[in-house]
Amino acid sequence: MWSLIFSNIKQRPARTCVSVLAVSLGVVLILVSVGLTYGQITDQAQRARRVGGDFILQPTGASVFLSLSGGTLPVKIQRVISKVEGVQATTPILVKFVSDGFFSLFGVDKKITPLDKCGLKRRIRKS
Repeated sequence: MWSLIFSNIKQRPARTCVSVLAVSLGVVLILVSVGLTYGQITDQAQRARRVGGDFILQPTGASVFLSLSGGTLPVKIQRVISKVEGVQATTPILVKFVSDGFFSLFGVDKKITPLDKCGLKRRIRKS
């Protein structure tokens, strides 16, 4: 069996090299895509934990990665949600993907949601 393998490699070295390169490229691409996906998911989970919210609402059909979908909810929904019984504070957050550094940028509009009301000011000072 081994003699058949080695004789095939000796007779067609170019085909062997191309096959090894193709398999290696496939393995590297899978590892890179899994690594990038894992990094994005981990970063997203850490950011969601730091926000301290109980719920994060997204529009229908939005991506699992908050910043990769272009869909946003209207700010008017904040008023509707804040009127629900038991809701202490609501904060609209804009999430955008920055391709230069490959990270997500989160933003809170101070005019719409005062930081004192939702408790973010205390968290920012402690960090």
